[in-house]
Amino acid sequence: MPVDLREESARYYDLQPMRFDDVPFYLAQLPSPETRVLELGCGTGRVLIPLAAHCRRIVGVDASEAMLAVCRAKLQTAGLPEDKAHILLGDITDLDLGESFDYIIAPCPLPTGSSTPSSAWAGRCHTSRSRKAAGRPSASWRAWRGPAASSA
Repeated sequence: MPVDLREESARYYDLQPMRFDDVPFYLAQLPSPETRVLELGCGTGRVLIPLAAHCRRIVGVDASEAMLAVCRAKLQTAGLPEDKAHILLGDITDLDLGESFDYIIAPCPLPTGSSTPSSAWAGRCHTSRSRKAAGRPSASWRAWRGPAASSA
């Protein structure tokens, strides 16, 4: 029986000694408390949960049910209702969520095995149904690794 590396990783992800300090960066990017955020690759909720208190709604998508199980438990502990913070299992390169977002983030490293380059990811986010109808959403792709994606 094959080992699910995501499940093993999920158990220990939050115990890693290497901690990220990117949450203040994402908080500073929120233009208002009414911002609707989409987080691609939300994992255990490391960024999603702190942002939830500062935005109208945040939706997180991840490909690992094991990571989402950890996130779900943390959301319950934090007392965040589903209409404020919602997570779902999905392929972040092919989303049709039926709602609009003002800010799209991907704090996780982009998948190295993906045949879709990160610039194409940004393009797909901006042309998907998640695009805000009355304006352009912002997107940040780990700004310290390169320039932030912008819509055309």
